[in-house]
Parts: sequence; C-alpha cells; structure tokens
Amino acid sequence: MRASRRRAAPTGRLARTVRIVALALSLPAIAIGGLSLPSAVAAEDSPGEPAGRPGPAGTTGTTGVLALDRPRVSEDRDVRHGRVVPSPAQLRAAHRLAATVRWTRFATPAELTRPDGPLATGLTGSRVEVARAFLAGHRVLFRMSPGRVRDLEVVQDAGLTDGPTGRAGVVTFRERFGDLPAGAGGLVTVAVAGDQVVHVTSSAYGDSSPPPPARLTPVQAWLRAAAEVGRAVGPGSVGVLDRPGDPRRWTTFTVVGMAQAQQARLVAVGVPRRGVRPAYEVNVVDVQGGEAFAVTSFVDAVTGTVLVRHHRVDHLGIEGTGRTDSSEVAENSEVAENNAARTAPAWYDLLRSPVGVLRTAAGPGAGFTDSWRRSRCASAALVPGGNDVGAAVANVFSLHTRLHEWTYALGFVEGRANLQQVNRDSRGTGTSTTPGGLDGDRELGHVQTAAVSGGFPIFTGRNGAHQVTLQDGLPGIAGHYLFQPVAARWYGPCVDGAFDAGVVAHEYAHAMANRLVGGPDAGITTVSGRAVAEGWADLVAAEFLAETGTSTGPSTDPDPDSITDSTTGSTTGTAIGAYVAGNDRRGVRNYRVGAGPLNYGNLGYDPAGGLAADGEIWSAVNWDVRRALVRKYAATAPPDDLALQRACAAGDLPVARCPGNRRWIQLVVDSMSLQQSSVSMLAARDALLAADRLRFGGADLPELWTAFARRGLGARATAPSGDRRGEPDFTVPRFVRPAGAHGQLVMAAISRPYGRPVTDARVHIGAYADPSTPVADTDPATARGMTVRLLPGRYELTWSAPGYGMGHTNVTVRAGRTRYLTLYLNPNLASAANGARVLPGAHGGTGGPVLVDDREATAWSVTGRRPDARGVTVTVDLAGSAPRWVRSVRVSAVTANRFAALRRFAVETCAQVRGGPPCAGPNGRWTRIFVSPAGAFAAERPRPVRPGLGFRDFDVPDRRATHLRLVVLDTQCTGNPAYRGEQEADPLATSNCLASAEVGDAAVAELMVYGADRHTRHAPTRSAVWN
Repeated sequence: MRASRRRAAPTGRLARTVRIVALALSLPAIAIGGLSLPSAVAAEDSPGEPAGRPGPAGTTGTTGVLALDRPRVSEDRDVRHGRVVPSPAQLRAAHRLAATVRWTRFATPAELTRPDGPLATGLTGSRVEVARAFLAGHRVLFRMSPGRVRDLEVVQDAGLTDGPTGRAGVVTFRERFGDLPAGAGGLVTVAVAGDQVVHVTSSAYGDSSPPPPARLTPVQAWLRAAAEVGRAVGPGSVGVLDRPGDPRRWTTFTVVGMAQAQQARLVAVGVPRRGVRPAYEVNVVDVQGGEAFAVTSFVDAVTGTVLVRHHRVDHLGIEGTGRTDSSEVAENSEVAENNAARTAPAWYDLLRSPVGVLRTAAGPGAGFTDSWRRSRCASAALVPGGNDVGAAVANVFSLHTRLHEWTYALGFVEGRANLQQVNRDSRGTGTSTTPGGLDGDRELGHVQTAAVSGGFPIFTGRNGAHQVTLQDGLPGIAGHYLFQPVAARWYGPCVDGAFDAGVVAHEYAHAMANRLVGGPDAGITTVSGRAVAEGWADLVAAEFLAETGTSTGPSTDPDPDSITDSTTGSTTGTAIGAYVAGNDRRGVRNYRVGAGPLNYGNLGYDPAGGLAADGEIWSAVNWDVRRALVRKYAATAPPDDLALQRACAAGDLPVARCPGNRRWIQLVVDSMSLQQSSVSMLAARDALLAADRLRFGGADLPELWTAFARRGLGARATAPSGDRRGEPDFTVPRFVRPAGAHGQLVMAAISRPYGRPVTDARVHIGAYADPSTPVADTDPATARGMTVRLLPGRYELTWSAPGYGMGHTNVTVRAGRTRYLTLYLNPNLASAANGARVLPGAHGGTGGPVLVDDREATAWSVTGRRPDARGVTVTVDLAGSAPRWVRSVRVSAVTANRFAALRRFAVETCAQVRGGPPCAGPNGRWTRIFVSPAGAFAAERPRPVRPGLGFRDFDVPDRRATHLRLVVLDTQCTGNPAYRGEQEADPLATSNCLASAEVGDAAVAELMVYGADRHTRHAPTRSAVWN
C-alpha cells in the first residue's frame, strides 16, 4: 500500500476540469514563457523587519539584469499599521507556561517554544484533538473564546513520514469570522508528538466580530490590485472563466495581454485595533517574454484599499520517472508530462506568434550536443528543433520528476500541498480528502525561456531561473534560461541553465518551501524569511545532488538513478550553479554551501548580493549541523555506504537508520511545516530544534545548539525589531552544556600613541565589520560592553572605530578560562573623525566623507567618465596641518556595483609647505610612491564577489605628507582579463566590458592611512592576549 500511496496518478482526462490549469495547458508548448522582474513599486518594511537593514541594490536596466544577480525592488506592502499590546492576563499566562514567547502585532503568540522540553504533556486523543485541547487550555494567550477555539478550521493534519508514533505530526488551524476564512494570517500551527505539544506558531488575529459585507466584486478588486502594481487594464479586458456561487472560492478570469489566468476570492483580514475586514485575495500573474511577475494582494472589499501585498516569484537559487507515473510524451514533440510535471520550451513571448514550429525528430529524448556552447551563444543556433531544446526539455522534466519523488519521501506529500495534477488518498483509489491537498498544481517547467524574444538588447531571456509558487491548487511555474556573457553583468560560459541540476533543484526547493511554510497558501512574506528561503533552496539543492549522485551539468550516465559520487556523505559543501557560472569553487554565490566564515551578525554584509548573500549565512549554519550529524552517526550509518544512501534517498528506509546527512535534511523539511509566513532566522532555528524533538525526541539537540551557537544563533540571540538589528549570541543553553563549558573574552581598545581608551570601538565576530552587528563595543549608549561569552574555539575578529579605521585579529577561547585581549589602535590619518576631508576634484565623485568614515558600508564613486574611469583620482587632506609620516594604507573596494569596484591603484603624496604651491592646486608637487599589484582586488568568472573586495593592507614607502591621492589605475571592468574581449558570437551583442557603459564607473569603499608599517613594531594594529 505504501507504494501506491507514493505513486502519483497517471494523467489523461481528469475526473473534474480545473479551469485555470486547462487554460494554461491549452497554450502551445512554444508559447509558455518567462522570466525577469519588471520595475515595481517601492518597498515598504514588513512589520518586524528592521527598517534600516541593507537590502538588494540596483534596479533593472536597459541592458538586462541577470536573475542570478537580479536585484529586486520588492512588490511587498502592508499598510496595516499599529500594534496591539499583550494584556496583563496574557503575560501571566505566558509566565505560567514557562515558554519563550514572541508576539504578533495582534498580541497573539507568533511562537511558543521551550528549549528544554515540551510545552504540554498528558493530552489525549488524535493529533487534532491534542492540538485543540492545548489551544483551549491556553486560549487567553491567543485571545480566543472557547467558541473560537472550537470553531477553528483544520487546514492540514499531516503525520510524519515514518515518524516514531502515529500521532506525531503537525496540525494547522485557520480562524473563521462569520462565513469567511482568515487570509493574510489567521493560522495556528501545533506540533504534536504523542501526548505532547512541542512547538506552536501562529499568525492568529484573535477574537473579533464578523466583517461587514463586501461591496466590491471580484473583478473590481482585481482591477484595483493590478493597477497598484503597474498592470492597469480596463474592465472590458477581463473575461470571467469561472464564477462560483460561493464568493469564498476562486473566481477565475482571463485578462487581455496577460498569459495566465487570474484569481480572486473573499477572505477576512485582520487590522490591528480595527478587527477584521472583508478582503479579496487576488493573484496578478503574468509570466511571459522572459519576465516573471506574480503578486498576491488583499484588497479591502469595501474601500478598495490594498491592505497587504507580497510577491510570489523566487529567483536563483531515488527513483526513476516510473515511480511518479507513466510519462506522456507526444511523438515528434517537445512536450513531456506526467502527474508531477509538464515541461516545454518557451522561446517566444506567450502572446506573440512565433515563426515556425519547434519540433525535433528525436523528440525530448534527443541527445545533448552542447550546441549553445559550441556556437558561442550565436543566435543562429536558435532555429526550429535546434539548440538541444529537446534534450533540455528531457533534462528538466526528468529532474522535476525525480525531485518530486525525492521530496515526497521527505514528507512533501499530498496532505502538505505538494505539486501534483491529481492527488490520491492513502488507498490509492481516489482524490484525497485530506485537508491541504488540492489537485491541478503540477510543476510547469519552461526551458530556454524567451531565448529568441529575450535576447539583445534587453537580455530578459538570459542568465537566470525563476520559480512562481501560488496557492495550493494553482500550478507552480519554473523558468530556466540560456546563459550568455553580457558586458559588465555576467561572464559565465555559453550554456543552457536547463542542464544545471543544482539550479533546477534550487528553484523546485523554493516551491516546496513556499507550500510548507505558512501552508498551504500564504508562502514566505518577509524580507528575513526570503533570505532564509534562499538558504533553504541552496541546501535542498546541495543535498539532492549529493544523495542522488546527480552531476551539476550534463551527464552521459545512462542510469540517472545510480549514485556514483563518492562525496555523497561529504561535509565539504557544494557550489550552487557551478555549471552555469563556469566556477566549481563558488558557483553563483560568494562561497560554496557551508564554506563561508559567516554568522548571524553578518546580515547585510554584501551590498551587491542581497537576500541570496544573507541566505548563505543560513546555509552555513545548516551545513555545520549536517557535518555534526554525519560525524555522530558515522559508525552506525556510514555516509560512504552508497547502497544505504540510495535506499534512504528513495525513502525505502526509516530516516532513523540513515546517515546523518539524511537525518539532517529530513529535519530541515519537517521544520518548514512548523513556521508561519513571517519567517526569521531565529524562528527557523527554533523550528529545526522543535523538529528534532518532534521526530527524534530531542536526540540531536546538543549538536544542533552547538552548531547554531558557533554561527551566532545561540541561546540569547535576538530577532530584528523595527530599527533595531538582531543581536548575535555564541552560547548554548545550560541544559546542553554547563556554564563552565564556555570561555570568556574580555577586550579593551587603546589608542596606541595616547594610551587612552578608544571611544565607540566595535568588535565583530568573523571577517566582516559594518553593517554587521558587533558582539562588543565601547559605546556607552549600548549595553554590550567589551566582555563576551563564547563556545571554545578559534575566532576571527574584525574591529572598527571612528578615527582608527578597521582591522582583523584572531583569538583562541578555551572552556572555563577568561581570555584578555587588548587592541592597540593607531590613528587613521585619513579619517573624518580626525579632521581629514575629501577635497573637491576635477573628476567629481560622491560628496561627503564616505571615503573617510572608517566604514565599508558606504562608498565613494564616479560615474560616466569617458573614455573610461582609468586615471580618476580622489584627494584626501590628511588629519592635522603639519606633514605626517605615511607608512601603510588600507583600502576597501566593496561596492554594490561589482564591475566598478577598484582593481588596481596608485598612491601619491604631497607635503604642503609654507610658501609652496598648494597641494590641491594645479601646481601641487605630487609624488607617486606606490603602485599596487595588478590584481590587488582579485576577481574571477563569472563576476566579482564580496570576499575578494574587502579591505586589505598595503605597505608603502615611508613619506611625509599633508595630502594623499588615490589614483584609479583599473576597475574590475577595465583591468580584469576575464571581463575583456568578445566572449560570445552573438552578432548583435557585446560582452567586452570595455565597450559597456560601466567602463566609466569607479568605486572605492574606504581609504585608511597610517603612520605605521604593516609588519613591524609600528604595525597599525597590535594586540596583547593573555589568560
């Protein structure tokens, strides 16, 4: 029976017609398009998000923005301002429960958890009965009456696959107000293990009167939502496909000019201090021509105000197909489909009539010839039936089918809103009646998206991938693109993204996460949550590749199910997108999965990387958990036992008998179902800990807590709130390790020439300073101080201080010992805090002290220089009026404009003397004292990344000077051989960075100047360490 339960149903004539899917599938295969984000409305901070947090940089330009590096102006919006304060009765109830409580804006618990045990025990009945009994016993916390608890609707009741008990699983309830279900919140999720409740999260609104009746129609609400996101159309452009008698069900309609069907349905949305409002939940979806646009809005059904809006698009980042069902492939066609997936090419805009029909005599099984690479991205390769389009369809279809099976074994099943055309109940005899599983939503895969219509000059059909994930019952849409070098944007090889299994798996993982989190309809809606989602997608992709032995690029292995990779249980990590990037070391990220020196305090560390860079923090934390569990269970479940790994990947063995890597990824997937849409890293941490208690009785809590603490997500870490950033912590709870198992680091910062304490010095754990969050400081306005408790180990520290610049040092902390560290800091002669200033120059540039503010979070820049930015100078009047010794400099090239970043530079000095010509004048006596190496800030294909651009020391010849000038000899665009010359054969486009508009841009984040040498007793930073 287990096999029939896992096997998805064959396609064919469905028992019932799903109108929206039928509409999508009636389009020609060649007409299924889409990627790239359009311009959108300005972002607003989500509630609970730090308003000042660095976000994605840049906007879509006319030369195209690459999805792998595609900055997004968020479509998210929430105008439900205000907050309800928990009542004294609620606070007393929380105290009695002895739990950690985080509150929603509606004064209901966003999270209830206890690190050292369950929230309640001794409850009887089914999972639903246990969960409801807990809520009834603690209804004051949730601001619910007994009747409200009794009337909660069961949305999902999902048991654990091969769980320890039949009653272990997750129950999700939804509030109802009058006849309307809650929307944009109103959920309560309860993790039940037998007679215990181990974890609760909610987005509940609490007691409220029923909302007033709606005045708008579904179409009117959709028109309001579409107009607010720049998709305004007239009422005459809307044609209703399906108008149900019950307004709570989807009204489905077509819109002239849009490729997909649109939806609207009536729900109830809470507004702080105003109760609940009737609102239409509206989808505005338009995926075509290389553009992927999908947002869900909640429109007040009385006033027409858009209350909430969040986007539905994510960008990059076993058994055979017979396990899913018999695949249907039309002879001599490039369409492949089964119950889990439908895949087709999408060369043209959906609404544009193509010339010719894409056919291949060999069908989707056509052999791979590497046509795009061999042609060097020549548009001549894009002829009907050419460019390996059949092989691309076959590869993505196969991967989607295998991913369906692999994630099914991990619990992404019908009852948890997985992606299937027809769901079946546990007997395999009919459509499932389990709450949470609707038909009609298999994954629609588009390959070579907008290959013809999205080339030069807009490039919306190049260099990316996307996943659109809508509510349960609506299809997922994945788009995969051709990759091509584009000037000052991307310098990977000419390859087809459909053949990068890591990229395909990354996008599918986004669909899974958005169905499991806040499930089955809401998805992930916060900025911090989307960073976590990027980390999840990378982790799931890396584990899929490892467990199944799947190659990251095209493989000639005739057996796709054979695991031949000896690194299946490896702890070294995977480079996501290695094939499309042409870079096996880091792929499309700053670091391989798990290889970065990142921690929770580093949020916002990469101004160009945005959410994907922050997601690397979460993936690094999790890969440490994976390493720990692989080591822990290696004796009983060897990670290099390929037969064991194969059986576990197929779900044929209980996860408790599998290697540690399988145990870990199972916990990751379990944890997704425990979270609401407002995900944060702390919430994700707590959910992973709860998942271990739910499935394994907390057997792995010591390993999990230790991995979290080493990356700053320790017991006392805090979440962002308003303008306040989250605080990292590097300790574990007492029940994991006694207090004496930690070490203590006591620090001081002393001005070396004056011997006095340095004011406002900040110390960060790891390789990055501002905008990272420090663990210690000398700022009297904060409560941090200069003492920090840490798990034993060796730590890299990065310090910064106004007037002293930035620097690195290392320290080892031992258990039960106090370590004393004194930083002796030399003054930064180029610091605005010491009186230095940037002089106006002939080359212009960013005004103000951004070059001399002792921070990497700001940058000096020039734009539009012709013929290029080489030779641009910036002059600093050094601190003081008399000549000072200049012996070393520190320079940072961090910038949001990757290709404008500094690569090679020169240093010139001038000593202003009485009676001599002024240094700032045309006759200033300047001497060039230093020329940096050609690759002072090294970068490689496919683009510069943050680790190569951070500040570094340069020892310069000793000179006395009052002024110092930095000369830009090369930017990454002008000086890096990897970005010069034509690297493709597209007759219309150019990939030569020297021919791009960015050739005239240059940026430098920080210039620091010291009167001390780099490696002598005059070192800019000396430290004394003793026990």
